[in-house]
Amino acid sequence: MRRPLSAWLFISYFLVISPALIAIDKDAGTSGAQFLKICVGARPSSMGEAYAGVYGDALSIYWNPAGLANVNNIDVAFQYNDSIVDIEQNFVSVALPAKRWDGGWAIGLTYLDAGEQIRTTETVLGQVLSTNAGTFGANDLACMLSYAICYKKQLNLGLTFKYIAEELEDEDASSFACDLGFIYLPSKYENLSIGGSIQNIGKKIRFINQKDDLPLNFKLGLAYRLRAGRVLWVADLNYPTDNELRFNSGLEWWVLNSLALRAGYSQALTDADDGLTLGCGIRYQSFTLDYAFLPMGDLGDSHRVSAGYKFGR
Repeated sequence: MRRPLSAWLFISYFLVISPALIAIDKDAGTSGAQFLKICVGARPSSMGEAYAGVYGDALSIYWNPAGLANVNNIDVAFQYNDSIVDIEQNFVSVALPAKRWDGGWAIGLTYLDAGEQIRTTETVLGQVLSTNAGTFGANDLACMLSYAICYKKQLNLGLTFKYIAEELEDEDASSFACDLGFIYLPSKYENLSIGGSIQNIGKKIRFINQKDDLPLNFKLGLAYRLRAGRVLWVADLNYPTDNELRFNSGLEWWVLNSLALRAGYSQALTDADDGLTLGCGIRYQSFTLDYAFLPMGDLGDSHRVSAGYKFGR
């Protein structure tokens, strides 16, 4: 079947033009709103943080909004992330089908609490004078609204709007951003899905007199299903503005109808450890419970637990 020109132009933008634009800004330095990089969902976390090619659940609001076009029933997802150095992250999302427009939409929220941090005072030479000058708090918030459509049957297109807010003691900052995504389902390879997204397109976020770019990221992923869907292989390429090209990959195996084992590799974690991720999942009727273990070397270990529920059959 011949693909429409507009579909090929859209995919070409992700594969060719977007990486070139990102490469131009490669020397921008460290981005702001770093909490946007912390992925959501214990399932993708345990598979090496690769999920751009997966579709059909509420987690798509973060990974690739185009995946929401395949949501058939109301889907609810929640995550609790007990991260390193007392950092906690919570995420919730609700996805609903929009059958009248052949698509789906979702709302979501992610909140990060950095806990109490020790206030320090430094000399001009950078030496610490005191480490007991009290404590201060910091937290981050992102509210998301997504919509996706199924375009020409095999191509899904998605868009996410984000409101971003950060608070550091008595100072705060806010910004707006959006994500663009696509998922292509080739007719000749019914078990394969190809996805891509550009995350955090928006204006700089400002704290007092300092402005920082948002962590713009180009993501391209594959998902392939084997053994009647009991085995899922995923792989992502990430090209962020403030880092180098990264590769993520993982595997999911439903050893029983109600039990899944997962493992993956995330190059983004190699600075702290070997990048291995592990996890498992339990499914009972419409309810799922997932766990992910991410070793972070000297920084400690990260434990993520997420739950999901699909209404209807």
